[in-house]
Amino acid sequence: MALSPYHAILGDAFDTLHPNVRRAHEAPLAADGTFDVVHGTHRVTPILVALMQLPAAGSGVPVALNLTIDPPRANAGPITLRWERRIGRTALSTHQHAHRGLLVEEHGPGRMVFTLRAANGCLIYEHASTRFLFLHVPPALSPRVRALVSPDPDGWHVDVRVDWHGHLVCAYGGRMRPLQTAA
Repeated sequence: MALSPYHAILGDAFDTLHPNVRRAHEAPLAADGTFDVVHGTHRVTPILVALMQLPAAGSGVPVALNLTIDPPRANAGPITLRWERRIGRTALSTHQHAHRGLLVEEHGPGRMVFTLRAANGCLIYEHASTRFLFLHVPPALSPRVRALVSPDPDGWHVDVRVDWHGHLVCAYGGRMRPLQTAA
């Protein structure tokens, strides 16, 4: 049986994640929730928010998530997950796969690479590098993204923070819960 990118990267540590956190990273999944979204005040913030397709600021913003497995590639590459998110009016579709022990998240011509670790039942994402049009973006020019997924009684809690040069670009977080699907 093929492993999800998360299981492939974390190995046995994947089993130490809280069951709700594991569920948040296994396809297929449909979930909803609400987030609070805050933007920074630096003059480049609106440009970075638009380029990265980050959600608009607001409180109690509705969130919808669909997580599926992409069809296998002809070269039988790694399992790829498609993350379809809608945060308020902002839609974002990304593809994630494991590569050399790292999580690669692709969106259009951009790629963010993350290290993953499990701690106290939570999943922690740490920004490792950014590529644009297959070129490495120097850390001095790249936004840094960090995320924490922690257990919640009915699902999980998400906290994401995007910084650039030590300035907040966008932070969002809130509770998510899986939707019940017909068997």
